[in-house]
Amino acid sequence: MKYIRPYWDTALALLLLWCIMNGSFGLSTLISGSIASLITVIMVRLLFSNNDHVKNYRVPLYLFLWFFFVLIYQIIKSAISTVISISKNNIDPVIIELDTSINNHWFQCLVANSITLTPGTVTIDKTDHHLVILWLYPTTHDKKAQAGAIFGPFERILKRGDNY
Repeated sequence: MKYIRPYWDTALALLLLWCIMNGSFGLSTLISGSIASLITVIMVRLLFSNNDHVKNYRVPLYLFLWFFFVLIYQIIKSAISTVISISKNNIDPVIIELDTSINNHWFQCLVANSITLTPGTVTIDKTDHHLVILWLYPTTHDKKAQAGAIFGPFERILKRGDNY
């Protein structure tokens, strides 16, 4: 039980995901989901218990939900922009190197993966605060404006939880 108490919100989120994916909130689904959630939380905690940075992998629930909705919005917005750029034959792929101001390595990985999920950009490499990104249709050559256009929304949200 000592492994589960600090992670009740994770277990609850996993249970909710289990019920949604099963399409039922019936008693049997809740029981099997609770068991699966508890086993998952215990196994992850046991596997990463020797890691001193295990607390760095936690994201506050409100921040995660906010980040998720912004990510979905950015994917849709970027998909529309990419389709328009491709249809106008306005593609000029460029590899750019940008630095993120986020200190938490887990959050840096979330930003890098979010960049790759949005159409038109792919994170090629991540080293500490340094990201190498392939951008299909650059809109500016200014580094600060590039950073704002590519990972600005993600970075603004994750900076709030950087010291969590």
